[in-house]
Order: sequence, then structure tokens, then C-alpha cells
Amino acid sequence: MRKYRFDVFAAVWVPYALLVHRFWFVTDDAFISFRYARNLVLGHGLRFNPGEHLPVEGYSNFLWVLICAVFEFFRMDVALWPPLVSAASARLRRLSDWRSLSIDFRMPLSMRAMSRRWRYPSV
Repeated sequence: MRKYRFDVFAAVWVPYALLVHRFWFVTDDAFISFRYARNLVLGHGLRFNPGEHLPVEGYSNFLWVLICAVFEFFRMDVALWPPLVSAASARLRRLSDWRSLSIDFRMPLSMRAMSRRWRYPSV
């Protein structure tokens, strides 16, 4: 059973890891969030430039800034670790979608249709 689980794990994660490696790119917009995170950790608050009188909310992703601040606090490379967390969470989301779809096939046909309508209202 353990061998089977490892095979499934490798079959799911290895192709995804290769794709992430091949198309690795950190967009310039992410570096705006990285700077806000660094200033937050340094005690300047959520400011792009320390010393600004009125703070400007120049980020569009508050949670991402907080996640980057955690990595900045531990002095980890913010251009490496947050994108890896993002890629891993995207993969886990796909796995949860796959699990929920596999549960559908064990349901009776009438319940499957109801479940699909509830989850995907446009279908």
C-alpha cells in the first residue's frame, strides 16, 4: 500500500514540479508586495517608502504581503519562498478538486447531478 501511495504521489507531484521549474517567473508587481513586507517587518508599517507622511496602499493583495512579511521576518529569500508556497497551494487545491470529483462517482446518479449544480451554478 505504501508503494502505491508513493507512486501516486510521484505521478501527481513530479510533472507539476517540472512545470513550475520550467515556467518559473516572478513578476515585477510581486516586488512591490515584497517591499511593503520588508518595510512592515522593519517597523515602518505598510509603506512603500519609509518616512512618507501619508501611507499609500499600493498593494492589491494584503494577505500576500503578510505572507511575504513572515518570510522577510525570518530573513528568507522572498523571491523564492512565497512563489513556492503559491505553487504548492495551487497543487493542493487541484488535489482537493480531484478528491471532490472522485467522491461524486460514488454517489447515486440523482445526487451527483444535484451536487454538480450546487458546486457549479452555471452548469
